[in-house]
Amino acid sequence: MNISTEWITTITIILVLLASYALYTLRVKIGNEKKVKEPKKLPSTQPDGSIRVPVLEIYGGLKGLGEVSLMHNKKNPELILEAESLTYRIKRQRAAAYDQIKWAHGTSHPFYFKVHIVFRDRQQALIAYLANAESLQVTMDFLEARGVPVKLKS
Repeated sequence: MNISTEWITTITIILVLLASYALYTLRVKIGNEKKVKEPKKLPSTQPDGSIRVPVLEIYGGLKGLGEVSLMHNKKNPELILEAESLTYRIKRQRAAAYDQIKWAHGTSHPFYFKVHIVFRDRQQALIAYLANAESLQVTMDFLEARGVPVKLKS
């Protein structure tokens, strides 16, 4: 039984076309799964009256160095606005009273929402990237109501 080279070539072309179609279908299916939108993360009010702000990542640096960071937390960042103090987690959980905050700047950009907080009593600055514009607005309004000087940049 001798198979001619024309048949081998034809079978090879058919197998390559089938494999290409299978890979294309798989890629389209994976692309459609990625297009499913995540539920919008909004600030949530806790039973004790505090507000838990959804944070994507949080950075800590030295005051005066601007955006330069020495520590970061992308796994379990936390920012909680309580009645008397601000609680945050970079490496470990810390708290600061609102009168210890020198100023807070919020930045609304098409690709990110950021709040930059500088403290009076410590050499640390805090930069938190928030999930959406609502989180930024709630944070800035809450800090301003507690007497913290705020500035919102667009």
